[in-house]
Amino acid sequence: MARSTVPFVVHARGVGVAQTLTAKGEVEHTFRSDTLPAFGGADAAPSPVSYTLGFLAACHQLTGSLVAGDLGVTLGEWHVEVQGASTPRSSPGAPTATRTSTG
Repeated sequence: MARSTVPFVVHARGVGVAQTLTAKGEVEHTFRSDTLPAFGGADAAPSPVSYTLGFLAACHQLTGSLVAGDLGVTLGEWHVEVQGASTPRSSPGAPTATRTSTG
């Protein structure tokens, strides 16, 4: 039996490092993304890194739950923690490279 394909579409619109995103589907879900001031944002919404870490945690639980269900195993509540770290390339608003000329 052939499996059906489920499409996933996200539309994003924004200025600078802030965005409003809409996940299209039977029910549309709108969410925002920004980043920390160290990366030039206002910290007005979760950062793409936070969403990515959340994605990893959610996929871990989803995959484990689907596999357990296929095996007839009932699982209880999940507790997943994912950590990450990043170093800003430069100060917000500062150029990332300096160009000098000697005449």
